Amino acid sequence: MNLKFLLSGSTFYGTGGGGDPKLAEKIYRSLKRPVKLRKINDFTANEIFITTYTVGGLNQQLIKRKIIAKSLSIYQKLINQKISGIIPVEIGPLSLALSVNLAGKLNLPLIDADFVGGRSTPEVFLETISLFNIPRAPLLVINNLGKYKILMRSKNYLAEEKFLRQFADKSGGFALVLGYPITQKVAKKSLCQKTVSLAIKTGEKINQGKLVGKLLFQGKITTIKDIKQNGFTSKIMEIKNKQDLGKLYLKNENLIFWLNNKPLLTCPDLIILLNKNNLPLYNLNLKKNLIVKVVGLPAQSLWRTKNGLKLFNPKLFGFNFAPKLLTTL
Repeated sequence: MNLKFLLSGSTFYGTGGGGDPKLAEKIYRSLKRPVKLRKINDFTANEIFITTYTVGGLNQQLIKRKIIAKSLSIYQKLINQKISGIIPVEIGPLSLALSVNLAGKLNLPLIDADFVGGRSTPEVFLETISLFNIPRAPLLVINNLGKYKILMRSKNYLAEEKFLRQFADKSGGFALVLGYPITQKVAKKSLCQKTVSLAIKTGEKINQGKLVGKLLFQGKITTIKDIKQNGFTSKIMEIKNKQDLGKLYLKNENLIFWLNNKPLLTCPDLIILLNKNNLPLYNLNLKKNLIVKVVGLPAQSLWRTKNGLKLFNPKLFGFNFAPKLLTTL
């Protein structure tokens, strides 16, 4: 894998979130051995995969190495099954780097797929496995002090979200998660595949200065208003040019974009902010007077199904209108 392209592509598909790209870059630099990327179809039906990620807002730190080692030891004893590979939870910069790091530590392949479905999302339950009622437990969540909790089973995905979010809130806003044991057979039907290789290909285009996605708007950030939502980085931002007004709602990730007060594009489709050189921007680096481009990209097909749109739409975030999706690129 070309890690430079992977970092650029994952920052793009992180849709403004997905963890700090600088922390992801540190992880890639610290890798002791190359990690192989393999397809789901390279494995047999009953082989087991797991994932790892951090839960919390965008203000995060790297988890200490000894904490990662401790969590691995506890989790492997917990499931008492051979692990055949690591699936990224999402294609966002830090989330993806954590999975690459875990794969390297276990000398396992990284699987060319992800649980969220080709992008990053704020809530844990906004993953394509929710569309198939697939459990995430056993789950282990641990903080940098080494304190941890285990969830062996749960009633539904909302209970899993609450369990993880409450632990992260009490741990300074972030924590590390290990879990989601899933067989190859189940992963084939419930996950979007080839999303890691897509991020690498997109990263190559980005590094060539190419514009990826459909250009929706370009202007200067004029206002950034913080919204209090515990455990998340949430903002409403205005972007202006001489003719028009753009407005963006973000909750860790970019979720809704208005043009002249009319919704133009919403989740589950992707909304990405770029700088003047067509490089994707991380939402903690946004500031007033920055010139940005707003581009859109269609979501993966699972998100555009009836059940996908029922789960992931503007109403989930308090906006009473239906999703606005791209029709053409």
